Amino acid sequence: MAEEVASTADFAYIVNAKLNGVEEKTDMLREKILALDETFFAQEEKFNKEINLIKEDIKQIKEELLSVSEGLQGILREITNLSRKEEVRAIERMVKMWEPLKFVKADEVKEMIEEALEKNKPEEKNIQHTHIG
Repeated sequence: MAEEVASTADFAYIVNAKLNGVEEKTDMLREKILALDETFFAQEEKFNKEINLIKEDIKQIKEELLSVSEGLQGILREITNLSRKEEVRAIERMVKMWEPLKFVKADEVKEMIEEALEKNKPEEKNIQHTHIG
């Protein structure tokens, strides 16, 4: 019976030692898990901040793109209102053919006619006298 008690005591000692070893490993694993949790939560917080910054950047880029798009649409509307080179050249040709600087006012025409009549009057009198008599 003494051997049984000794072997039971040895068995209890071995089980107790193994149990202590398992507890130590469990404590170490628990510490590692806690450290990983802290690292995970810190990384998650960091990623969430970065994601929020990226979202803000995307929002700002969208606003800038909208502004640029509106500006381009305004420019396109203005361009469609501008004359094309061909149109301007056609108008230039018409103006050259029309020669607006050579036009005279009605008053100038009347004055030119009156001057011409005045010059011709003395000749007409001379022609009439010679013809009559």
